[in-house]
Amino acid sequence: MVKRKVLFLFAFSIVFILVACGQADSSIKSVNEVNLDPLHVEIIAPEEVEPQTEHVLQALVTQGEEKVNDASEVTFEVWEHGKKEESDMIEAELTDEDGVYEITYYFEAENLYYVQPHVTARGTHLMPVAEVKVGNVPDDLEREEHSYDMEGHDNHHHSHDDENDNE
Repeated sequence: MVKRKVLFLFAFSIVFILVACGQADSSIKSVNEVNLDPLHVEIIAPEEVEPQTEHVLQALVTQGEEKVNDASEVTFEVWEHGKKEESDMIEAELTDEDGVYEITYYFEAENLYYVQPHVTARGTHLMPVAEVKVGNVPDDLEREEHSYDMEGHDNHHHSHDDENDNE
């Protein structure tokens, strides 16, 4: 009789575990629901500002037509021309506007500044760069070389179709 109760409890436990594990997870998406478009980051920043002023810097994160609100990391790196090793890293906050992450930055000195959001979302990491002129900056100032272009595109994109990226 005791063996029968133990066997019944064992069998019931196995059935319970199998039923619990077999429940559908509503967060799992079918292949047709997955957005396969590449991630894109648009930097929204002023091109020119006056020294000793504070400005909002934003990154609009999209994937195709979808605005991305679930980025795992958005951090802005800002530095003066020639002073990359002294860059400021500031964690961005998601705004009330879908897909827009922002910081406020104080541009102290007259110089050319570089703004680079580091965005990690949906298995992709992008690091576009924009320039902000602060005060009177000579137009012929030698730009810093980067492994990305200054249009906000990341040449470290995780695509294997590099030939078409240069069009």
